[in-house]
Parts: sequence; structure tokens; C-alpha cells
Amino acid sequence: MNRHHRLFFLLCAAFLACCLIGLLSALLQAGSPTAVFLLDKQSAHMTFFPYPVTFQNVMTLCFFVALGELFFRFSEIQRQKQFFEMKLLPEDPHAVLTSEDLPALRERLSRKTGSLRGFLPHLIDQCSLNFQANRSISSAHQVFSSMNDLELHRMDLRYNLLRYLVWLLPTLGFIGTVVGIALALSDFSTSVGDGKSIQQILPGISANLGLAFYTTIIALFYSAVLVWLMQWLQATEEDLVNKTSSYCLENFLNRLYIHQS
Repeated sequence: MNRHHRLFFLLCAAFLACCLIGLLSALLQAGSPTAVFLLDKQSAHMTFFPYPVTFQNVMTLCFFVALGELFFRFSEIQRQKQFFEMKLLPEDPHAVLTSEDLPALRERLSRKTGSLRGFLPHLIDQCSLNFQANRSISSAHQVFSSMNDLELHRMDLRYNLLRYLVWLLPTLGFIGTVVGIALALSDFSTSVGDGKSIQQILPGISANLGLAFYTTIIALFYSAVLVWLMQWLQATEEDLVNKTSSYCLENFLNRLYIHQS
């Protein structure tokens, strides 16, 4: 279900990017400074790529897809926070838990969460199962530590797409810069060979140099925004994992008790 949910966010973000590009294309006149800067929508005789396939539009699409991924991760964080409101564990500071109490605890856990999947209920369930099977508090602590490490590793892997997009945007900007400079030099040498005057050469060179520098500016702006949002969101998710671990430690593991025979 999460995969379908994630795909929905990404497709919606891509659709919004296409709508924005289409709207700006309709509103901005070809060759105007704003159209050239945001869309690389230049006059017909200066166009290198068939519009709307331009570096700026591709970067805008990547930026919105990254925003869709960020919104998906944010929604997942909010969903995981809901488990704290369910009061899955006894929070009475004087309560203790024995192996005889755990079947009822697991049944209550299953009833409250239903088909919802989350780190907190899974952590409680696995630690309970281990304690029931081994009657060992230290063994339950080992399972607890292992699951925390695995969750932090999984969390890091969830940001692979965002890291790739953050790397891709400056790369596209750099490629656009190289292409723009190469086109300007090629246009200059061709025009000089054809005996054109400086006044005839300048418009084409200016358009190509505009592509060179505008793509870099937009790429760096998009990348800076995404890096800030990603760092903030990852820190929020790490804090949630730590709060989940602390909640389980205080209200479950530290309350386990083995009857002395």
C-alpha cells in the first residue's frame, strides 16, 4: 500500500509540474526575459531543443518530483506519530509486565492498530514475542537494539531517490552551461565564417549564453531548497525514531519482570 501511496504522490507532483510549465508557456511570450530564464522559451530561430524539452523544464519536473517524495515522507512521519496517541503501552510509572501479561498486551496491540503498519507496534510486538519465548530481559534488549539499528538503516535508504535528485539538478545545470557555451562558440565561428556582422551574430550568442548561465542559476536554487527540506525532514524522522525507542524503553523494556522461583 505504501508503494502505491508513494507512486500517487510522485505522479501528482509530476502532473503539477507539467501544469505549471504549460501555464507559464501560455502566459509568457516567447523570447521575453522571463520566458527565457524560467522555460528557455526563445524565438523560433534560436531554439535548439524542440520546446518544451528544455533544461529548465526538465529541472522543474525533477524539482516537483522531489517535492512529491518529500511530501510523501512527511505524510509517513505524521502517520507514524499517530501510534503515540493510541497509548499502546501502560504508562503508569508503577506498572510492571511479566510474561503472563504479554499475550493480552499483544492482543490489545493488534486490536488497536489493526492493519496499520508502523515501527512502534512492530517494535513492541517483536520484543514481546522474544521475551515470551526466551524469558530473558537481556535478550529482549538485544532485539530492541537490533531493530532500532535496522530502522535507522532503512530510514537512510528511504532518502536515496531524494539524494539522487539533489545530485541530478546541479548536474543538469552544469550540462546546460556546457551546452550553452558550446553552442555560443559554434554559432560565433559559423557566423564569422559566413561573413556576418557583429550585430547579426550577437542575438544568437546571447541566447546561447543565456541558456548557459540560466540553467546553472535555476539548478542551484532548486538544489539549495531541496537540500534544506531534506535535511530538516530527515532530522525530524530520526527524532521520531528516537522518541519511539525511548517510549518503548521506558514503558515496556524497563517494566519487564521475571518471577523468582
